[in-house]
Amino acid sequence: MNDFKVEFSIPFATAREADVVYQVLRVDKEPPRSGVSKNIEQKDNLLQISFFSTEIRKLRVGITSFFDSLTLITETIQQFGPPEPVNRMEHTPAPYAPRAVYGYAMYIGFNLLFLLYLIWSVVPDYILKDYLGLSYYPSKYWAIAIPVWALTALATFAFIIYPAINLLMTPDIDDIRTITDNYAQHRKETIPGGVPPVFDIPITEVCRQLYLSKEIKLKRN
Repeated sequence: MNDFKVEFSIPFATAREADVVYQVLRVDKEPPRSGVSKNIEQKDNLLQISFFSTEIRKLRVGITSFFDSLTLITETIQQFGPPEPVNRMEHTPAPYAPRAVYGYAMYIGFNLLFLLYLIWSVVPDYILKDYLGLSYYPSKYWAIAIPVWALTALATFAFIIYPAINLLMTPDIDDIRTITDNYAQHRKETIPGGVPPVFDIPITEVCRQLYLSKEIKLKRN
């Protein structure tokens, strides 16, 4: 039986920020041995949190740990800016009505086209003319030529043209772009205790770790 209960609400600037915080916190369940249970609900830009416990000491520890996590999340949002709104109908992998309709139409259409292709390429001419009444259709030569040409073009692009484009776009060995360019991610200040952002390791640090001896490294440090 839970003798102690604490309820509070936390407002956010937007519903999107509240959703981001909710998605992060809801997966962090309280361990069974902690003696604390937690319930989180989101209503628009408001998070409603409830804590339950049989001991006031354990309840205090659970709430303190929760606010530590909440502080880290909010500081991360402040560091990287507010999250951009997303269109769930466009980005979700789950099926929804328009996607189901388009998928079904494409499935039926491609199967129908494949069936017509098989009839055109396999069924003899006299059956098409005498039994089906089809007197005008492309030569069966194209039923073989078009797939062969398409596969040849695909193989040529994949094994010759595409590698050649990559070689042309690769900078020379003495080009400054092999060291850094406009897209380089430089080291930035991080939040104490937070996850550092991704950045490119400077070429000087790479050479120092690869080629300097341990004695020189110790002297430099």
